[in-house]
Amino acid sequence: MPLRTSSSSAGGGSCQAKAAVAVVLWQAAYVTDNAETRRWYKARQRELRELLWQWDPLGLMGAPDDEYDALIDGVLSALVNRAESDSVAAAVMSGLDDMAGEGYGAALATRQSESPRLVPFVERVREWWNAVPPQP
Repeated sequence: MPLRTSSSSAGGGSCQAKAAVAVVLWQAAYVTDNAETRRWYKARQRELRELLWQWDPLGLMGAPDDEYDALIDGVLSALVNRAESDSVAAAVMSGLDDMAGEGYGAALATRQSESPRLVPFVERVREWWNAVPPQP
């Protein structure tokens, strides 16, 4: 199922709007009575947290383990909904905006031409996701 977004503009909406819809879809999938499905989601959250810490876009080494958790639901939602790489990147940028202040994610994306970090991270996340066992 593709990532569904809602927007009144012809352009498809902002990164934040798309990420917000993605998080709602991910959280709806997470809320279930099936314990096996909940364990599957928790395992994916832990794995993505580890990938985020390996990337460490804000240079927070030594900070609490949950520091990048603001990015997890949006990124996982985009992946669960088989979003393209640009939507996964938008989820990352939106989460970084939430953490570091409005515009940080866009600034990171702009700097990619000088120091490419976002694109390789998104590719790595998509490779990881493609190797994930199917959801129960």
